[in-house]
Amino acid sequence: MAYLRGDPKVWSVVRVPSVAEEDARRLHRERDRLINERVQLVNRVKRLCAVHGIYDYEPPSVEPDATPGAIADRRRAQTAAVTQS
Repeated sequence: MAYLRGDPKVWSVVRVPSVAEEDARRLHRERDRLINERVQLVNRVKRLCAVHGIYDYEPPSVEPDATPGAIADRRRAQTAAVTQS
């Protein structure tokens, strides 16, 4: 009824995405879900540490282009620096 009266905001035409477009979006959705899950887990670990009196815990940050080997090397270097002090 409203459309027949000339109201242009009653409905709009939406283009249905192709299968290839949906497949491309799926990767982004999965990445967003994984990032969200990582944030939730880090927050949970921080809460558990706080319950046990550890308030200065900061998880190691991960750069998007870092390789697993580079991350492991950096963690070894951080651990070595802490044990030497």
